[in-house]
Formats: sequence, C-alpha cells, structure tokens
Amino acid sequence: MAVRWKTLLAVGLLSGSAWAGEATTWKESDFAMYPQYCRARLDNKNKLMIPVWEKKIGAASFLHVHHYCFGMKAVALAYANYTDKNRRRFFANATVSETAYFLEHAPEESPLRAEALVTQGRGFVLADQPDDARERFEAALEIDPNLVDAWAFLSDVHVAQGRKQEAIKVLQDARDKLGDQKKIMLRLKELGVSAG
Repeated sequence: MAVRWKTLLAVGLLSGSAWAGEATTWKESDFAMYPQYCRARLDNKNKLMIPVWEKKIGAASFLHVHHYCFGMKAVALAYANYTDKNRRRFFANATVSETAYFLEHAPEESPLRAEALVTQGRGFVLADQPDDARERFEAALEIDPNLVDAWAFLSDVHVAQGRKQEAIKVLQDARDKLGDQKKIMLRLKELGVSAG
C-alpha cells in the first residue's frame, strides 16, 4: 500500500510540473483572448505599449500584472479541464496563487483589484473553497458594486451551498443596483423568480 501511495504522489507531482507552464506560456491566440495589458507585459516584442499601460493602470500595477494574467489563463484552463479533477484543482490553485501575488503586490487602489478578486474567487470555487470564494466576491463588490460577474458568482456560491433565498436576495440586490442585466435575469429565472 505504501508503494502505491508513493507512486500516486510521484505521478501527481510530475503531472503538476508538466501542467505548470500552461498558464505562464503564452501564444498569439492567448494574447487575443485576454486584456491587452497582458500582451504589453508578456510580449517582449511589443515594448511601445508599456508606457501606455503604466499610465492606464499605474506603473506599480503594471509591474505585477503578469501574475493576474497568469491567473486569468489558469482559471480558463481549470474550466476547460473541469471533468479532470486533478487538472482542475491544479489550475484552480494556480489561479488563487497567481492572483494572490498580484493582490499582495499591486497597490490597494489598482483599477484591476476588484476584477482580480473576482478571478481569485472563481479559483476558490473551482478548488471547492466556497467560503473563501464568497469573501472574494463580496470584497470585489465593496470596491466596484457594478461588477455583474461578482454578483452572479456570489449568487452561484449560495446556490451551491443550498442557500437559495440568499442567492435570490443577492440577485435582487444586483438587479436593484444594475438594472436588468442578462446574467442576473437568467439566474433569477433559474431560481424560479419572475422578471416582474
């Protein structure tokens, strides 16, 4: 039994190391899918955009934004590998750690902070840590109450934990704040709440 456990551990570690570069290695197709500050920070051929993005998001945010970019790609990889529990968990944890680095090192006033919290929350959802996810979505809404995804994912956490009424309240609060947003309205409909 001990030999089997050691073999499984070794296979898991080797698999993890094989997957490690997937979120941090970028192709042209990746740059097309993510915000342009990712290209400016990660593509060594495109130095002209660096001062533009330093001005838009702040030099201190730009310095660390590649970690947020890695987190965004990792969460996409976690969803793409949803049925493979080990890969999903690996990329979910990569999402959490990469966004944590950005959140710890970028300034509190970074214009990307709220979105990074939402991305980190999604990583926590995929890592089966709903309480941590809820905290991140709520923190994102404190910074920017207009983030539709934060409201939607927060309601999803409540639904997953069997708290339908709390999910409905979150969605109704979002609707009061943002109006009839498609993501919010679809979730209300799924929970049996009419549009009226």
